Amino acid sequence: MTPTSTTGRGQLCNTVAVSFMKIANDIRLLGSGPSCGLGELLLPENELGSSIMSGKVNPTQFE
Repeated sequence: MTPTSTTGRGQLCNTVAVSFMKIANDIRLLGSGPSCGLGELLLPENELGSSIMSGKVNPTQFE
């Protein structure tokens, strides 16, 4: 493996990570609350957790 191909892969991974971060931040901004945010997206509420563990909340949001 030459240094250029390794560097190119690193740059590609960086570009993909930055793109996903921008998408996640845009979704968070557009879904922010009605009083001080844009509120253009309606995001689903947290789903109920397990029936065995009554207080548990499963992480089903975008982050």
